[in-house]
Amino acid sequence: MGLWDGVVHLLGKDNATKASVTTRGAKGAVATEILGSDGTAVTVTGGKLDVNATVTPAAGAATEAKQDDQITQETEINGHVHSIDGKMTACNTGAVVLAAGSAAIGKLAANSGVDIGDVDVTSLPSLAAGTNLIGYTGHGKTIKSVTGTVSADTDIVAAVANKRIKVIAYSLISLSTTSNTITMQSNASAALWTIPLQAITGTIAGANLSVAAPSFLFGTAAGEKLTLDVSAAVNVTYSVSYFDDDAS
Repeated sequence: MGLWDGVVHLLGKDNATKASVTTRGAKGAVATEILGSDGTAVTVTGGKLDVNATVTPAAGAATEAKQDDQITQETEINGHVHSIDGKMTACNTGAVVLAAGSAAIGKLAANSGVDIGDVDVTSLPSLAAGTNLIGYTGHGKTIKSVTGTVSADTDIVAAVANKRIKVIAYSLISLSTTSNTITMQSNASAALWTIPLQAITGTIAGANLSVAAPSFLFGTAAGEKLTLDVSAAVNVTYSVSYFDDDAS
């Protein structure tokens, strides 16, 4: 049963048509006032309508004379809105300043307590003298080269005490139509690498190969020389690159 239906039921149809119902409230509280046709407040007492009783609003409820509660709430809301607006304005104008404390920004959390303001990234300390390398910036080998033209067995690189001669590149060229087998040897005895050469009339025959140090194609035994051996007495032009830094 609705509020007005309750009034009709309690007052009767004739009286109800002259009654009025007023509802007021503040902060969620509800105060209801029922007035009879003579303007006298009506309440329900013991299940009956008492037209002479006075309805007293709940404590703190707003009335015609009491609106301070509502005004206070509106004042508080306006204060919060102004506060938020001020913070947003500060963000938009770039005026936000990180307050002092232990708060971290992004990845800086991993560097707690570290002053990164004075880090020098434009200069590096000098690498101490020696053969140590940082990462793969070089092979640490001293590359040497020899070149010439031979038609007989020839020692092309002298022996180095306790070191191996490791060849990383070679080039061989011949104009001869005579079959010629070139053999690289360790100390003019042990074959290391063999290359057959024979040019067609009016052409040049050649062979070349290379790898990056510290890898190598072939090498002599430690303390032995490198010899270029030919099977025919015809001219062969050669170029050989090597390093002799290793004992093994």
